[in-house]
Amino acid sequence: MKLLNSMEHSLNAIRGQFSPDQFSALLNMYESEIAENYLVWFHERFHYLQSIFTPYGHLKWGCFRSYTADVLQAWFGISEKFSCKKKVPIASYLDDENVNALKIVATIHLQDIVQQFTNISEYAYLSKDIFQITQLDQDSVVPVISLNGNEYNLNGIDILESYAKFEEALLGYYFEEKPLDETINPDILPERYYSALDYFLSNVGSERLHEFPIVCELSLAITKLPKYNDMDAFKKSHPSWRFISMVNCLKENKDIASPDIFSNEAFFNYANRVLADCNFETFDDVWKSAEDYANQADLSMAKEMIDAIEYKKNNPWMLSFPMRNPQDFFSKEFNRFQPIFTITYDTVYYNLDNISSSELIFENHFQALALQICGRMSKRCIYPDMLQCGFSYFGLKNCPYQINGHCDGHIDGNSILAPLELDDEDNIIGGCTFEVVLNIMGTSIREIDVYNVNEKTSLEAIRTAIKKHDMG
Repeated sequence: MKLLNSMEHSLNAIRGQFSPDQFSALLNMYESEIAENYLVWFHERFHYLQSIFTPYGHLKWGCFRSYTADVLQAWFGISEKFSCKKKVPIASYLDDENVNALKIVATIHLQDIVQQFTNISEYAYLSKDIFQITQLDQDSVVPVISLNGNEYNLNGIDILESYAKFEEALLGYYFEEKPLDETINPDILPERYYSALDYFLSNVGSERLHEFPIVCELSLAITKLPKYNDMDAFKKSHPSWRFISMVNCLKENKDIASPDIFSNEAFFNYANRVLADCNFETFDDVWKSAEDYANQADLSMAKEMIDAIEYKKNNPWMLSFPMRNPQDFFSKEFNRFQPIFTITYDTVYYNLDNISSSELIFENHFQALALQICGRMSKRCIYPDMLQCGFSYFGLKNCPYQINGHCDGHIDGNSILAPLELDDEDNIIGGCTFEVVLNIMGTSIREIDVYNVNEKTSLEAIRTAIKKHDMG
């Protein structure tokens, strides 16, 4: 029985996934299994709360939206400026004889590299292209700690996952009286689920355990994503470096009072004291850039982010200790903040009370196209020489034409698409919305040549192609 329980816990550790780019969750289970595995569901929902209630999450979302827009704009520029056929992915342009088109391909690839670099805040993986540009030493990008007697690279994902696992364990403790070490069991969990907690306990002590989630939250209270060209600034913006700095601060300054989590004033006093002692920006400063960005976007999602900021400011403890007060935890105000969509094996749950469904559909189509332009094939791709719409790319299951078998979500210039249908007021009531999106952007699937969407390019390949045609 002990072995069986261990296997179940191991499965639970890999039964969910959260995407900060789409604010969506994936549960590797059937709808009927969610109630039994509510801790897994809450773990993924908490990742959404980490995104919507922290400047870090807002910055990541904003960065991905900018990446999508920049890639699409540059991609359209190739055909508009140089009368080239639209091609996907950009690697397929490398044999093109127009050197100026190749230079725009380089611009798109650099945008993709920038987007990859934003992920360094979570994983210290440096691709060959990133290394060539930054010359960073991969071993020095993140702090090294001692874990289980070995050296361990503490990545940003360790902060996010240890934080979420701790909150999952608290929920199990409050609702099932399950001991914390039963949920957070190093014998059966990957290191990222307990590494940050282990470091905190080793340096600050178990008597101050209630400060751990607050330190994790403050690790995500940044004003900008890490940039490689200034390592001092990089460390002030990188979650794991911030976490180490604040833990050391608590270790060396035992006079910092433990906060009363139900007092707004005490929470802010504690947070600002820790931030100030580490020479980090205060809470008032860190939210300003997120608010400025959200106010610029004419989107229902941006409005939701503004509302989340206001809720978090008025209820500052609701990310560090959301379930301590059942009245707040089960309130309508708190439970509006759910992943925009949650995918299971057999259905998709949408949270569209405050989000426009049309906006969500269009955003997913835009994102899917930009990712495929850069050679990022979906793991759900069946035919790599065809484009996937947003429904197919992200695994959504509510396109009526996929449901009735008319389309499997993979299309090219020869595909028979459902025609556009408009009502008397010219609102779209039917038709392939992916083709509608392409039409809005001034093109059509008929004008796009699709090659192997899993083919990526590199700076070296682009340089070689440009030199070849310059010399020719």
